[in-house]
Amino acid sequence: MALVRNLLYICVWHAALRFTSAAAPGAGLSKSEDAKPTAENITHNGPATGHLSIPFEVADYLPAEPESGEGSNVCRRTLNETYQASVQAILALYDCNIHYIGNVKLTLLEGRIFDKPSNNTSELAAPDKKGAIPIGCVSAKLAAHCPTYLSYADCVFKVHVASRNKNKNVKIPVFPLRELKFDARFMDYLERFSDSLSPLLDETLLQLCRFVITACSSLHPEFEDTVHFKEQHICSVLDVLTPLKGFDSLYDPSLPEEERLHLKETERQLYGNQFYVSVAGLVYSPLGAPYDIPMNIDTDIKKYSRGLCEKRCEYLKTVKELTSDWSKLSAEGYKRQVMICAKLLVTCEACDACAGFGIDVQDATLTLLKNP
Repeated sequence: MALVRNLLYICVWHAALRFTSAAAPGAGLSKSEDAKPTAENITHNGPATGHLSIPFEVADYLPAEPESGEGSNVCRRTLNETYQASVQAILALYDCNIHYIGNVKLTLLEGRIFDKPSNNTSELAAPDKKGAIPIGCVSAKLAAHCPTYLSYADCVFKVHVASRNKNKNVKIPVFPLRELKFDARFMDYLERFSDSLSPLLDETLLQLCRFVITACSSLHPEFEDTVHFKEQHICSVLDVLTPLKGFDSLYDPSLPEEERLHLKETERQLYGNQFYVSVAGLVYSPLGAPYDIPMNIDTDIKKYSRGLCEKRCEYLKTVKELTSDWSKLSAEGYKRQVMICAKLLVTCEACDACAGFGIDVQDATLTLLKNP
């Protein structure tokens, strides 16, 4: 977890240095060659905002967390502070005055999630024009979501997964790929899931991590567009649907180019259908997942979760048929299918398409009784 925390600190620290040196002389960070960036650097040494508060509206859309020794919704409670530090750290890059941030409505962020934003401020409307928001501030607010989402996901994993007792024993055979290895955090997630996270919280984390994996390398300068970087942070564990190396990496490079292109485009379409299920009467938040109780009733939320399980099992069946029992996949593509199946077998009911992988999921309590 220290690695993930350091990653989060690095994500916002360099941008904070840019701001303080360019926009707030004398208030910048002092940095020796070997100094390690910390979240406190940003919180205490960022630009002075007086009593200006920058609320994180997305916090209102998050489902309830399990109770912990620190109380309820412990990770959600820290989001405003994390977000404010993240905003302060990124303002200079997008040439945004912090006083405009509060006027950026969430509706202005729609349609910009997967596009590389422009930081060109030459076309800004006059600040005194009613409703005029500098485009740089829209981009800055969106970019600040990157370290905030990652911080939240990291907190939920640490508090509600890694610290819990194991309730499942999961075995994933390495055959036929001897080099098939899984992050220890992924195994922790599988073996501690059912007593840790509600399906709705798990799906919300997946939606947030999808954003982090696909969009943040275009939005935030410290989010590298490399597999090594993405594998280090917790979103590589919480979102197994999004390919870290892109869709090109999923299929055997020795396949004819035309066939590989067809498979890639088909996979891209199938992937896009994995994140939404229509349930009559269910109210969805802007995050892409439904609101929690009491905005929605429990039976509708359960229908939603079952619908996602069915849709993703059908997806696995389709890919299995398209690739002749996985034989047309690359090592990366094969590993991804195994991870999706492993998660499905833990979080949903059985999926026939996963039978060929030999994944074994057992209740940890029963295993202890059999092997005293």
